[in-house]
Amino acid sequence: MLSNGNILFSRMEYIAEITPDKKVVWRYDANASKGTNHKEIHACQPIGLDKVMFVENGLPPKLKIINIKTGAVEVDHELAITRPGGRGIHPQFRRARITAEGTYLIAFLNLGYVAEYDKNFKEIWRYKSTKPWAALRLKNGNTLITDETDNLTREVNRKGETSGNSIAKPICRRNISSPTRRKAARGWPMAIPSSPRAAMAEVRSSSK
Repeated sequence: MLSNGNILFSRMEYIAEITPDKKVVWRYDANASKGTNHKEIHACQPIGLDKVMFVENGLPPKLKIINIKTGAVEVDHELAITRPGGRGIHPQFRRARITAEGTYLIAFLNLGYVAEYDKNFKEIWRYKSTKPWAALRLKNGNTLITDETDNLTREVNRKGETSGNSIAKPICRRNISSPTRRKAARGWPMAIPSSPRAAMAEVRSSSK
């Protein structure tokens, strides 16, 4: 939710900003054609009220920043790509964020690592993770990383060290209904912050 009450969201095929009464004030459509031009959008973040950052899965995938008032594309940068003949574009990315320092924090779901880049996309650091779904910067400077395969959340510093109290227990599926359990097995819960701390971090990041 933005400071003006509007909501910015992605639906794989497009991004949209809507008012509380569901009026669409801005929309960006991904290329829905089949083949090498096909695109998907799973990650987006508002930058104030005038700009939107998002990652467009594709061949190649790109991180973009668009001024929604003028339509100008201010950033259009290619990201690392999975090897040709892989599983396609769908599992490339799920979450990406611009930090308070102006760096890009990106979870490479299919490549198995989280990386942070400066404004010129020079890599600052990276952390290997089996299938990182999301990465969020905490106030203490550490990064909270959720992994859909391991079903846990890690708090990691820039040296790659994990906080001793940061590893969340895997989701207990015995008390979850069968349909939800099947989704959990596919890693769907990782779309939801895996702890109260992660939830608060998500809210803070989305409001910037």
